[in-house]
Amino acid sequence: MQKPGFYTKYSMKNYRLFLIPFVILTLVACSSSGNPGSSGGSVSNPVVSNPVVGNTLTPLPYADNFDKPAGGWKTVNDPALSIRYQDGALHFMVNELDSIAWSIPNGQRFEDFTLDVDATQVDGPDDNGYGVIARYVDDRNFYRFDISGDGYFDVMKFKDGQWIKLQDWQAAAAIHQGTATNHLRLTAKGNQFTLVINDQTAATLTDNDFKQGDIGLAAGTFFDHAGVHVAFDNLIVKAVETQP
Repeated sequence: MQKPGFYTKYSMKNYRLFLIPFVILTLVACSSSGNPGSSGGSVSNPVVSNPVVGNTLTPLPYADNFDKPAGGWKTVNDPALSIRYQDGALHFMVNELDSIAWSIPNGQRFEDFTLDVDATQVDGPDDNGYGVIARYVDDRNFYRFDISGDGYFDVMKFKDGQWIKLQDWQAAAAIHQGTATNHLRLTAKGNQFTLVINDQTAATLTDNDFKQGDIGLAAGTFFDHAGVHVAFDNLIVKAVETQP
């Protein structure tokens, strides 16, 4: 993986063909192996939510364990990209170079929340990117929080169709590298965002652009390696805990 300062890292093609809106409750990463972390665990009773109307916020908690396709995530089967339900998880397979694919639950809206999800690298190169989308306004405006299979994380903002670096790629010892499961927790409160990886705080930052929006999951490749295969499971979105 090219490290900080290599801009091609942030110019993955916006695969609008594969931007898939759908109705679901929780984003989670599959894999029965690995420790999901103290804040994780399986979602035994998914909380389904219908699309919200206007500026109404989605009721919390919002969750899914991906055991049943009835949860609402749309699947796709294409040589360049596959998204499918398999073994109780939602699997992304990205076979094009320098590309990113994401999906969102259709018609949901969140403001302040804590999102937990398990993300598993099933196969493919460690030089990859996968993680969580937050405050998704449309396919040209949202935040993206990624980790990589070789032990790095970054935070990007997609504004008016342009990638803006909020946190450059930085090594994180907490990341389980290679074919492993990582538990991701993202808290969004006002203009502050905190990314926690396997119970270790990786980054806290502020940004004022997007106040509300949908959530999503993403996986991508870089210019030299395709064949990224990532699975998400046990996603839950909860209210932010009040500090004593």
